[in-house]
Amino acid sequence: MHQYSNKTFIKEIFTSIQGEGLYVGEKQIFVRFCKCNLKCKYCDTNFKKDNAKEYSTDDLFNVLKENPVSTVSFTGGEPLLEVDFLDDLLSNYNLNKNIYLETNGTCHKELEKIIDKVDIVSMDIKLPSATGQKNNFIENEKFLSVANKKEVFIKTVFDENITKEEIKTVIKLAKKD
Repeated sequence: MHQYSNKTFIKEIFTSIQGEGLYVGEKQIFVRFCKCNLKCKYCDTNFKKDNAKEYSTDDLFNVLKENPVSTVSFTGGEPLLEVDFLDDLLSNYNLNKNIYLETNGTCHKELEKIIDKVDIVSMDIKLPSATGQKNNFIENEKFLSVANKKEVFIKTVFDENITKEEIKTVIKLAKKD
């Protein structure tokens, strides 16, 4: 343990089966952070802190080390909004687990701080037609240039409003090195 411990609010910690992406079916520990920088119209997560618990890095380490599952998924919200907390946890504690980051791919500067401590990046591309938000394609491209140092894959939610231009953009982003 170290002398200083960051604190943050965590919505929930639970063990379940990954239901999305390349690791669907794998058992993981999910750590769901409270903050998000987007407001997608389909989001069903209540990010209010009233149902969240404050954790120090020491507290979270103790919870995770007791869990025998080999992969921890940091998710949200947007876990990279808590990059200092994650950096403290991943730099100063030996979790002895695979680190799986689920992110909306808009925080490339934050990712730079911890990319060497992450094993797998699962990035959502949030399409304006589905989210009701502006596009984040420039941020997504910058994010992928950092994430490509590790195993990374892209997911996207779409609905009947998807445009051909959005499809072309997602394909273009996925093909970039």
